[in-house]
Amino acid sequence: QRMTLSALRGLRPVCSTHLRARMLYVPGKPEQEDAPLPQPISQPPTLSEPPKKRSGMFDVDKRVWPTAASTFLVGSGVGIIIPLLPMFAKEIGISPSQFGIIVSAFGASRLLANFPASWASERYGRRPLMLIGPLFSGAAMMSVSVCSSFAQLFVARFCAGSGGALFMSSAQLFLTDISTPANRARTMAPVYAGFGVGTALGPAIGGMLGSAYGLHAPFVFVGGAMMSAALLNYFTVKETRKPDAIPPGRLDLRAELRNTIGQWRSILSNRSVRSVMGLNTCFWMVHTGFQMTVIPFLLSEQYGFSLFHMGTYFAAMSIINVASSQPFAWLADRLGRKAVMVPGVAIVCGSLLALPYMETAETAVALLATWGLGAAMLGTSPLAYVVDAAPDRERAQAMAMFRSSGDLGLLIGGTSLGALVQSVSLATTTMIASGVLAAALAVFIRNTKNSKPAQQN
Repeated sequence: QRMTLSALRGLRPVCSTHLRARMLYVPGKPEQEDAPLPQPISQPPTLSEPPKKRSGMFDVDKRVWPTAASTFLVGSGVGIIIPLLPMFAKEIGISPSQFGIIVSAFGASRLLANFPASWASERYGRRPLMLIGPLFSGAAMMSVSVCSSFAQLFVARFCAGSGGALFMSSAQLFLTDISTPANRARTMAPVYAGFGVGTALGPAIGGMLGSAYGLHAPFVFVGGAMMSAALLNYFTVKETRKPDAIPPGRLDLRAELRNTIGQWRSILSNRSVRSVMGLNTCFWMVHTGFQMTVIPFLLSEQYGFSLFHMGTYFAAMSIINVASSQPFAWLADRLGRKAVMVPGVAIVCGSLLALPYMETAETAVALLATWGLGAAMLGTSPLAYVVDAAPDRERAQAMAMFRSSGDLGLLIGGTSLGALVQSVSLATTTMIASGVLAAALAVFIRNTKNSKPAQQN
């Protein structure tokens, strides 16, 4: 009997399954032999599931890379004319005060064109403006080669800046469309690195072209480079704007203006977005004012840098920017925007305060390299923060406001910090500039929180 009971226990799962199947039998009706048998309940696997794959440092949409290449061409065009424009202006008889207006015309046009460019990109799509912008800038740059008066040069520079605003507005919205909060900073980083490398390497290219072909031919070369960016966009950029983004019906400019002003009010009512824009203005005021005016003068006068050493310095800064932008963007996507922005700005402030006390060229260059790392940490995180915080319908104008805040800092820093160094001293200027930047950072820390992006898969 014990052996029989043991055998029956071994057959218990099979018998129970058979009994459940027999319960389907209804008296008076033929038994359905083909009726499916209920399956036994599956047991959970004993082995643990493999961990989810995390996003890598370069896990971005492949459409980013052609856009980064076109941005590099545009940035190269901007950088090439930096050493040539002062000599060209002198050749056609422009005074120093007029030349200051010529330099500021480019930034002022971008500042004014950011908002209509974002509206047009939202209304008519990203791709048309990514084609029209470089073409317009390229034609304006080519026209500089035939300018012979202050008015002509001013109009050409103003048009070139407007074309740049058209391109950057549509390119940033394009990057926003093809990214998610989990990889947004990494998606924008290659484009910003491309523009930064182009503007840094451009002066060396411009010097070689100017010495070989004169002052007029490089402007034609710059125009061709920008038009080639438009050609690249023509073959690689597809429209990403949602078809239902614009309501049907005829265009009503008054209604569009009222809607845009309403969006501005809503954006500026967000305390965290205001804090990010204020920090962006102060950062670009300090960064541009020192990197483009004060530091070149300091390296040449105090440390005896030649033109070759100066070019080597800017090339090294470009290498630091390219090598570190993507890792810091990855950290911003993983840890949150604020977690990367705060130490980056703090490094810039500390480097700025220590700058007057560097006694040798080696220590000064090491300090400036540290400054470059801090600036790279800031990188695309502020823009990604604004894009994450803005609703979809206000995103285009929020990005326009953010760009305008940076352009405003460019104008203030480029015109004021150099004059401030001449009026007081380098140490006093660095204390004032670092104090302004530190105050903006304190406001940012107080008014924002480190909301991490969406979890990565």
